[in-house]
Amino acid sequence: MNVVGKLDEGNLHVQFEEGALETELGDGLRHRHEAKAVGNSDSPDLRQPRQCSTLLVVAFQFRADALRVQEALRKRLGKFGLTLEPAKTKLVEFGRFAQRHAGKRGRRRPETIFFLGFTLYCTQNQKGNFKVGLRTEKSRLQRSLAHLRDLMRRMRHLPVQEQVSNRNQVLRGHDAYYGIAGNFHAVQRVHRVVERYWYKMLCSQSRKGHISWEIFHRIKARYPLQRPRLRLPYRTLQSMAVL
Repeated sequence: MNVVGKLDEGNLHVQFEEGALETELGDGLRHRHEAKAVGNSDSPDLRQPRQCSTLLVVAFQFRADALRVQEALRKRLGKFGLTLEPAKTKLVEFGRFAQRHAGKRGRRRPETIFFLGFTLYCTQNQKGNFKVGLRTEKSRLQRSLAHLRDLMRRMRHLPVQEQVSNRNQVLRGHDAYYGIAGNFHAVQRVHRVVERYWYKMLCSQSRKGHISWEIFHRIKARYPLQRPRLRLPYRTLQSMAVL
Protein backbone atom coordinates (compact mmCIF):
# COMPACT_ATOMS: atom_id res chain seq x y z
CA MET A 1 0.00 0.00 0.00
CA ASN A 2 1.35 3.43 -0.92
CA VAL A 3 0.96 6.14 1.70
CA VAL A 4 1.74 9.63 0.47
CA GLY A 5 2.06 12.41 3.06
CA LYS A 6 3.06 16.05 3.03
CA LEU A 7 3.24 18.92 5.50
CA ASP A 8 1.44 22.14 4.63
CA GLU A 9 1.64 24.99 7.14
CA GLY A 10 2.08 22.59 10.02
CA ASN A 11 -0.77 20.27 8.94
CA LEU A 12 -0.12 16.71 7.85
CA HIS A 13 -2.04 15.61 4.74
CA VAL A 14 -2.20 11.87 4.06
CA GLN A 15 -3.31 10.36 0.75
CA PHE A 16 -3.78 6.65 0.01
CA GLU A 17 -3.38 5.76 -3.63
CA GLU A 18 -6.52 4.04 -4.89
CA GLY A 19 -4.81 1.66 -7.29
CA ALA A 20 -2.33 0.46 -4.70
CA LEU A 21 -5.06 -0.12 -2.11
CA GLU A 22 -7.18 -2.03 -4.59
CA THR A 23 -4.21 -4.25 -5.40
CA GLU A 24 -3.58 -4.98 -1.72
CA LEU A 25 -7.19 -6.01 -1.14
CA GLY A 26 -6.75 -8.67 -3.77
CA ASP A 27 -8.97 -10.50 -6.21
CA GLY A 28 -11.00 -12.10 -3.41
CA LEU A 29 -12.43 -8.82 -2.15
CA ARG A 30 -13.10 -7.54 -5.67
CA HIS A 31 -14.90 -10.79 -6.47
CA ARG A 32 -17.04 -10.28 -3.38
CA HIS A 33 -18.14 -6.82 -4.57
CA GLU A 34 -18.78 -8.10 -8.10
CA ALA A 35 -20.98 -10.89 -6.75
CA LYS A 36 -22.91 -8.37 -4.66
CA ALA A 37 -23.38 -6.13 -7.72
CA VAL A 38 -25.02 -8.89 -9.77
CA GLY A 39 -27.14 -10.04 -6.84
CA ASN A 40 -25.48 -13.42 -6.39
CA SER A 41 -26.51 -14.00 -2.77
CA ASP A 42 -25.39 -17.63 -2.95
CA SER A 43 -21.78 -16.68 -3.40
CA PRO A 44 -19.66 -18.15 -0.57
CA ASP A 45 -17.78 -14.83 -0.45
CA LEU A 46 -20.95 -13.10 0.77
CA ARG A 47 -21.76 -15.71 3.42
CA GLN A 48 -18.20 -15.95 4.76
CA PRO A 49 -16.16 -12.72 4.85
CA ARG A 50 -12.68 -13.17 3.50
CA GLN A 51 -9.58 -12.09 5.34
CA CYS A 52 -7.11 -9.80 3.60
CA SER A 53 -3.83 -9.03 5.30
CA THR A 54 -0.75 -6.99 4.51
CA LEU A 55 2.32 -5.90 6.46
CA LEU A 56 3.08 -2.22 6.66
CA VAL A 57 5.76 -0.33 8.58
CA VAL A 58 5.67 3.47 8.49
CA ALA A 59 8.31 5.64 10.18
CA PHE A 60 7.71 9.13 11.55
CA GLN A 61 9.85 11.69 13.29
CA PHE A 62 7.08 12.91 15.58
CA ARG A 63 4.62 10.86 17.63
CA ALA A 64 1.70 13.16 16.80
CA ASP A 65 2.15 12.51 13.06
CA ALA A 66 2.16 8.75 13.65
CA LEU A 67 -1.09 8.91 15.63
CA ARG A 68 -2.80 10.99 12.96
CA VAL A 69 -1.78 8.65 10.15
CA GLN A 70 -2.86 5.62 12.19
CA GLU A 71 -6.30 7.14 12.65
CA ALA A 72 -6.50 8.10 8.97
CA LEU A 73 -5.54 4.57 7.94
CA ARG A 74 -8.17 3.09 10.26
CA LYS A 75 -10.88 5.28 8.73
CA ARG A 76 -9.71 4.56 5.19
CA LEU A 77 -9.77 0.79 5.67
CA GLY A 78 -13.18 1.09 7.33
CA LYS A 79 -14.62 2.27 4.00
CA PHE A 80 -13.74 -1.16 2.58
CA GLY A 81 -15.11 -3.06 5.56
CA LEU A 82 -11.61 -3.78 6.88
CA THR A 83 -9.99 -3.13 10.23
CA LEU A 84 -6.48 -3.00 11.68
CA GLU A 85 -5.58 -6.10 13.69
CA PRO A 86 -5.25 -4.83 17.29
CA ALA A 87 -2.81 -7.56 18.33
CA LYS A 88 -0.45 -6.72 15.46
CA THR A 89 -0.80 -2.95 15.38
CA LYS A 90 1.26 -0.88 17.75
CA LEU A 91 3.17 2.35 18.04
CA VAL A 92 6.86 1.77 18.80
CA GLU A 93 9.41 4.39 19.79
CA PHE A 94 12.44 3.48 17.72
CA GLY A 95 15.58 5.34 16.74
CA ARG A 96 18.68 7.11 17.98
CA PHE A 97 16.89 8.73 20.94
CA ALA A 98 14.85 5.67 21.96
CA GLN A 99 17.49 4.42 24.42
CA ARG A 100 17.53 7.75 26.27
CA HIS A 101 13.72 7.89 26.47
CA ALA A 102 13.43 4.22 27.51
CA GLY A 103 15.08 4.95 30.87
CA LYS A 104 12.63 7.78 31.52
CA ARG A 105 9.72 5.40 30.89
CA GLY A 106 11.03 2.71 33.24
CA ARG A 107 12.32 0.33 30.54
CA ARG A 108 15.82 -1.12 30.40
CA ARG A 109 15.99 -0.97 26.62
CA PRO A 110 13.89 0.35 23.71
CA GLU A 111 11.07 -1.69 22.24
CA THR A 112 11.70 -4.02 19.32
CA ILE A 113 9.90 -4.51 16.01
CA PHE A 114 8.98 -7.93 14.62
CA PHE A 115 8.81 -7.86 10.84
CA LEU A 116 8.99 -10.63 8.21
CA GLY A 117 10.72 -13.11 10.51
CA PHE A 118 13.25 -10.63 11.89
CA THR A 119 13.56 -8.74 15.16
CA LEU A 120 14.69 -5.13 14.66
CA TYR A 121 16.26 -3.45 17.68
CA CYS A 122 18.24 -0.32 18.57
CA THR A 123 21.99 -0.75 19.00
CA GLN A 124 25.32 0.97 18.29
CA ASN A 125 28.19 0.33 15.92
CA GLN A 126 31.85 0.20 16.88
CA LYS A 127 32.10 4.00 16.71
CA GLY A 128 29.22 4.41 19.15
CA ASN A 129 26.77 5.66 16.54
CA PHE A 130 23.19 4.45 16.34
CA LYS A 131 22.33 1.61 14.00
CA VAL A 132 19.41 -0.74 13.47
CA GLY A 133 20.22 -4.22 14.75
CA LEU A 134 18.66 -7.24 13.11
CA ARG A 135 18.36 -10.87 14.16
CA THR A 136 16.15 -13.86 13.41
CA GLU A 137 12.92 -13.80 15.37
CA LYS A 138 12.94 -16.47 18.12
CA SER A 139 9.80 -18.24 16.95
CA ARG A 140 11.08 -18.38 13.36
CA LEU A 141 14.45 -19.69 14.55
CA GLN A 142 12.84 -22.50 16.56
CA ARG A 143 10.58 -23.31 13.62
CA SER A 144 13.56 -23.58 11.26
CA LEU A 145 15.46 -25.84 13.68
CA ALA A 146 12.40 -28.08 14.17
CA HIS A 147 11.98 -28.37 10.39
CA LEU A 148 15.65 -29.31 9.89
CA ARG A 149 15.54 -31.93 12.67
CA ASP A 150 12.43 -33.48 11.17
CA LEU A 151 14.06 -33.50 7.73
CA MET A 152 17.18 -35.27 9.03
CA ARG A 153 15.08 -37.88 10.85
CA ARG A 154 13.08 -38.68 7.73
CA MET A 155 16.11 -39.07 5.45
CA ARG A 156 18.54 -40.74 7.88
CA HIS A 157 18.32 -44.04 5.96
CA LEU A 158 19.37 -42.44 2.66
CA PRO A 159 23.00 -42.61 1.45
CA VAL A 160 25.20 -40.08 3.24
CA GLN A 161 25.94 -38.19 0.04
CA GLU A 162 22.22 -37.74 -0.67
CA GLN A 163 21.58 -36.69 2.92
CA VAL A 164 24.21 -33.97 2.76
CA SER A 165 23.00 -32.77 -0.64
CA ASN A 166 19.41 -32.35 0.59
CA ARG A 167 20.53 -30.77 3.86
CA ASN A 168 22.82 -28.28 2.14
CA GLN A 169 20.00 -27.28 -0.17
CA VAL A 170 17.83 -26.36 2.82
CA LEU A 171 20.71 -24.51 4.51
CA ARG A 172 21.39 -22.48 1.37
CA GLY A 173 17.74 -21.44 1.30
CA HIS A 174 17.89 -20.47 4.98
CA ASP A 175 21.06 -18.42 4.46
CA ALA A 176 19.60 -16.73 1.38
CA TYR A 177 16.78 -15.29 3.49
CA TYR A 178 18.29 -14.80 6.95
CA GLY A 179 21.92 -14.21 5.92
CA ILE A 180 21.85 -10.45 6.42
CA ALA A 181 24.56 -8.33 8.03
CA GLY A 182 24.21 -8.36 11.80
CA ASN A 183 22.45 -11.73 11.86
CA PHE A 184 25.49 -14.00 11.42
CA HIS A 185 25.31 -15.49 14.93
CA ALA A 186 21.74 -16.73 14.37
CA VAL A 187 22.71 -18.20 10.99
CA GLN A 188 25.78 -19.83 12.50
CA ARG A 189 23.69 -21.32 15.32
CA VAL A 190 21.47 -23.12 12.80
CA HIS A 191 24.50 -24.68 11.11
CA ARG A 192 25.95 -25.81 14.46
CA VAL A 193 22.67 -27.41 15.53
CA VAL A 194 22.44 -29.20 12.18
CA GLU A 195 25.99 -30.53 12.56
CA ARG A 196 25.36 -31.85 16.08
CA TYR A 197 22.06 -33.44 15.09
CA TRP A 198 23.66 -35.07 12.06
CA TYR A 199 26.23 -36.62 14.37
CA LYS A 200 23.38 -37.89 16.56
CA MET A 201 21.62 -39.45 13.54
CA LEU A 202 24.84 -41.18 12.44
CA CYS A 203 25.32 -42.57 15.94
CA SER A 204 21.79 -43.98 15.93
CA GLN A 205 22.56 -45.89 12.71
CA SER A 206 25.73 -47.46 14.11
CA ARG A 207 25.55 -51.01 15.49
CA LYS A 208 27.34 -49.83 18.62
CA GLY A 209 25.02 -46.85 18.93
CA HIS A 210 28.01 -44.53 18.82
CA ILE A 211 30.72 -43.36 16.43
CA SER A 212 33.89 -41.53 17.36
CA TRP A 213 34.39 -37.88 16.54
CA GLU A 214 37.37 -38.87 14.42
CA ILE A 215 35.13 -40.93 12.13
CA PHE A 216 32.55 -38.16 12.05
CA HIS A 217 35.15 -35.57 11.02
CA ARG A 218 36.32 -37.90 8.24
CA ILE A 219 32.75 -38.23 6.96
CA LYS A 220 32.31 -34.48 7.18
CA ALA A 221 35.57 -33.89 5.28
CA ARG A 222 34.37 -36.15 2.48
CA TYR A 223 30.83 -34.79 2.41
CA PRO A 224 31.16 -31.21 3.73
CA LEU A 225 28.21 -29.29 5.11
CA GLN A 226 27.24 -25.89 3.77
CA ARG A 227 29.18 -23.23 5.66
CA PRO A 228 27.25 -20.27 7.12
CA ARG A 229 27.36 -17.32 4.79
CA LEU A 230 25.95 -13.80 4.67
CA ARG A 231 24.14 -13.20 1.41
CA LEU A 232 23.84 -9.50 2.22
CA PRO A 233 27.04 -8.32 3.99
CA TYR A 234 27.53 -4.87 5.50
CA ARG A 235 29.14 -3.39 2.39
CA THR A 236 26.25 -4.44 0.16
CA LEU A 237 23.70 -3.38 2.76
CA GLN A 238 25.25 0.09 3.05
CA SER A 239 25.15 0.58 -0.70
CA MET A 240 21.43 -0.26 -0.70
CA ALA A 241 20.57 2.05 2.21
CA VAL A 242 18.80 5.30 1.40
CA LEU A 243 19.23 7.97 4.08
